[in-house]
Amino acid sequence: MIPVPDLTDPTAYFFPEDKVAGKEAFLDQWTHPVETWMRAYALTQRELVEVLIPAALLAPQHIYVDRSQTLDANQLVLVKELAAAPGIDITVGTSPEGESFISHAKSTARIDGLCWMGSWNFSESASSQVNHAIQFQSPTWRDALIAQFNLDCGWAWAHESAYQVQTHQPQPRTA
Repeated sequence: MIPVPDLTDPTAYFFPEDKVAGKEAFLDQWTHPVETWMRAYALTQRELVEVLIPAALLAPQHIYVDRSQTLDANQLVLVKELAAAPGIDITVGTSPEGESFISHAKSTARIDGLCWMGSWNFSESASSQVNHAIQFQSPTWRDALIAQFNLDCGWAWAHESAYQVQTHQPQPRTA
């Protein structure tokens, strides 16, 4: 638990009502790429992959995706496409509590402090489902998310190496 005293400029999106504006705001994070950390339960949004790959040529992109994304052949295609792209580190894992638990986070944190989080999956169908998300600025939240990201990546590579689609373990990075 951490206090987040510096949360500013919050914008909330309620899906499906805000599906156009919400998805547009989410994808707009990569219009001007900076180093970004992403935690995704589902990553099946083709448009997201299409903005991540060119963004990674300009700034590193770090992704932690739930193991379920590698169990379905269609989902695995996108994960492998991202893993093969220069500038993208991808870790596949579950929860440090054990592989019977999922990694259910849906969040991003950019080096400039812009953050996104909510129940909205990074999937094709999420915008039509009842979901929510909030975008805001917070260096405190960014730093906490990156620290958790690094811990979980280390755990996944140490305990779930069979799930990995890249051959190298990403080095922990901080803001």
